[in-house]
Amino acid sequence: MKQLSRISLFKLNDVSERILKILKDLLYISRNSLVIVNDHHRSTPTAKIINALRETGKLACSVDFLIATGSHHPPSLEVARKIAGAEKSDRIFLHDIRGANEYSCAGKTSRETNVSYNSMLNKYERIITIGSVEPHYFAGFTGGAKSIFPGVAAYNSIEQNHRWAMSEGSEILKTTRNPVFEDIWESANMIRPLKEIQSIQLVNDESSIISLSTGTLPEAFEEAKTSALKYYWRKVERKFDRIISYVKEPLNRDLYQSQKALENCRSVLKPCGTIVLVSECHEEVGLHSYFERLTQLGSPENVMRNISFDNYRLGDHKAYKFAQLAMNAELLYVGSLDSETVSKAFMKKIDEHELVSLRSKWEKGGENILIDKDGGFATYY
Repeated sequence: MKQLSRISLFKLNDVSERILKILKDLLYISRNSLVIVNDHHRSTPTAKIINALRETGKLACSVDFLIATGSHHPPSLEVARKIAGAEKSDRIFLHDIRGANEYSCAGKTSRETNVSYNSMLNKYERIITIGSVEPHYFAGFTGGAKSIFPGVAAYNSIEQNHRWAMSEGSEILKTTRNPVFEDIWESANMIRPLKEIQSIQLVNDESSIISLSTGTLPEAFEEAKTSALKYYWRKVERKFDRIISYVKEPLNRDLYQSQKALENCRSVLKPCGTIVLVSECHEEVGLHSYFERLTQLGSPENVMRNISFDNYRLGDHKAYKFAQLAMNAELLYVGSLDSETVSKAFMKKIDEHELVSLRSKWEKGGENILIDKDGGFATYY
């Protein structure tokens, strides 16, 4: 796979000169601007970008940050300040769908999604988003309009959008005729015309920046999407008997996020093959609603029978994907989750020593093995 040259902003001596050149079309960030940034479940090196903006003079005043959490639990204020690279005079706001946000309604999309969003956005003349573009297993890609919707949307709005993950076309790397992707962009454009939003869109590998795009939100996203395809899309010559996926930060914090690694490589797994998910999951299962459904329904067959578009609850798509894969593959897990928890997601827990033994056995048996070192980010076809 062809890789783009990496740019690490903190390691270059000519940071200001290079970033100023890249950010030359970005307008100056004024006091009546809201900067919307990703939360701790994304690897976006936001603080690097904010520091570069300050060094180039594009950001020379105090600014308000809004952490776009979508359906995630928000980070602490201390963590949020670090994420944003905020100074003492900057203000930090957390979007929390379980908290006391005030919401405004922008109407309904063509797919009947009620577009309710954090009313904070109405207080600002200008909105700037900073996001990272990566493959997403049902929304096509992260980044772009997702900072606005579902990033700062209400619970019911997110739920109505995400039910489309149960329908045909909601696939990884797909944007045309992907109902989730199209509904996200339609919703976000109803909240604030996207051509009025200035954006910085990144493709990054942990703290290393692979590419950086600026402009209106649609312009920056399209350019970053092209770079993301080149960097994350891995072509292989055959399907594999066994796949070992090492989930990278920050997706390895919980099972909800780690599951993306399974989706990103499942298309190159042979029928009845094995995927080993290696993920610490120190924050355990993540969003509880999908795990409650797995526990309640008890088997892949029951999950497949009882979850559908019509009775969708937020998180159901995750339970459905676990069940769908378990019907056709052996799922093993290495990490800190206990065996009982792992079994409820239709996986079997093994330890690192068992994984070493299994890998040796598979290799001696001449089986095709894929070692996915970029679990949750790399996408195979």
